[in-house]
Amino acid sequence: MTTSVKQQHLSAPERTWLEEGRHLSGIQITQPSSSSPHQLPDWVDPVLLKEGQAFVQRHLFSVLFAHLVSLLFLLAYAPVRSVLLVTRRSSTPQKSKLRYASTLLHVKKWYEGDLLPADGKAPTVADIGKVCRIHAGVVSRVRQHFDDSQVKVGTEVDLDVVQIDEEAGVGQGIRDDFARYFKNVGETEQDSNNNNDTTTQDGTPEFFFEGADPIPPIISQLDMAITQFCFMGFVPLFPRTFGLPPDEDAVGVKGFLHMWALLGHLLGIRPQFNLALPENESRRALVWTSVLIPSLAECAPQTWRLWSALVQGLNSVIPFLKLEALLVFVGKRLINVDKEDCNVWSELTLTQRVSFYMLNACFTSWVKFSLGRRFFNAMVRLAIKKLAKV
Repeated sequence: MTTSVKQQHLSAPERTWLEEGRHLSGIQITQPSSSSPHQLPDWVDPVLLKEGQAFVQRHLFSVLFAHLVSLLFLLAYAPVRSVLLVTRRSSTPQKSKLRYASTLLHVKKWYEGDLLPADGKAPTVADIGKVCRIHAGVVSRVRQHFDDSQVKVGTEVDLDVVQIDEEAGVGQGIRDDFARYFKNVGETEQDSNNNNDTTTQDGTPEFFFEGADPIPPIISQLDMAITQFCFMGFVPLFPRTFGLPPDEDAVGVKGFLHMWALLGHLLGIRPQFNLALPENESRRALVWTSVLIPSLAECAPQTWRLWSALVQGLNSVIPFLKLEALLVFVGKRLINVDKEDCNVWSELTLTQRVSFYMLNACFTSWVKFSLGRRFFNAMVRLAIKKLAKV
C-alpha cells in the first residue's frame, strides 16, 4: 500500500480538529466510566469485541511488533517525547525496558480480559483505571519541573534543562545519515507542492506553534488520539507489512478497531478524537501524513536517544534486533524509501544488515504460514513471561 509522506495542506476542518485537540485535556483523573453494558455508548458490540480479542491471539506476534514499530513514531512525536524526557523513565536501556514491559503487560490484560463485565467491575476495568491515574501522576510530575507559563506542548523550548543519560546515545554520523534518509522522503514529494508546506524551520508541524494562549495541557486529547493511533492504526493501515495473510477475515481487523474504540472511550478519549471509531477514519490519514511522518523525519537528537534506549532495553528478549535495521525496515516497508538512499545501507554493519534481513523475512514469508505464525506467537508469549519477571 503506497502512503503519501508529503506535508499536505491542512483544510480548515482539519486544522480546527488539531487545534481543538491540542487544547483539550486528555487526562481522566477519576475511575473510567463503568464498562457495564448498560452504561456504555450504544455503539459497543460484544460480538465484535470478542472478534477483536480473538484476532489478537491469532496474530499476537504481528500485532505486538506493529506496536513496537509504532513506538518509534510515538517517541518522535514532540509532546510525548518531551514528557518522557522530563520524567526520565525512558532515558536508559534498563529504564526503557521496565517502562515498556509495564505498558505491554497492561495492554496484554486488555487484550485478554473481560471488557464488558456484567457489574462493570473486573480486573481489566480496574487496570484501565490504574493507567488513567498514572497519566494524571505524570502531569503532576511534569508541572513540578516547569511553571505553567513555560509548558508548551509540542515544543522543545523547555528541554534545555533536561538531561538524558549518555549511554543511550548513538553515533553522530549514522544519526545524520538517517536524518537525510527520512528527510529526503518528504522533500522529494514536497517539491511540487511548496506553497502547501505546513512545517516550521525545524521540521515540526506548524500547528503545534499556533495559539499559544491558552497554554495547552501537558497531555491533550490530540496526544491521546495519536497514542491510540500508534497502538491500533498500524495493523489496519499496513496488514501485509506485518505479515497478516491475504485471507485474514476483515471481521478480525474490524473487531480489533472496535476493541480500541472501547479502550479509547474508557481511557477518556472524547468521541471526536477516538480514531478507532469508523466516523474518524479520515482523521487517521491526517495523523499519519501530517503528524507522525513529519515527526519521524525530524530525527531530533533526543528522539534518537529514546529510540536507542528502547531497542537496547529489548535486546534481552529480542537479541537480533538492531535500531538501524528497524529504521531501515520502517523506511522500506512503511514509507517506501529505498534502503540504499543517503548512504544508510552502506553504513550498516554486517550484524545490522542481518538484523534487517531477519525482520524482512519474518513478515514477507515466515509469519504468513500457519506453522510460522504459531511459532512466533509462542516465542512472543515466552518473551512476555520473561518481561513480567523484570
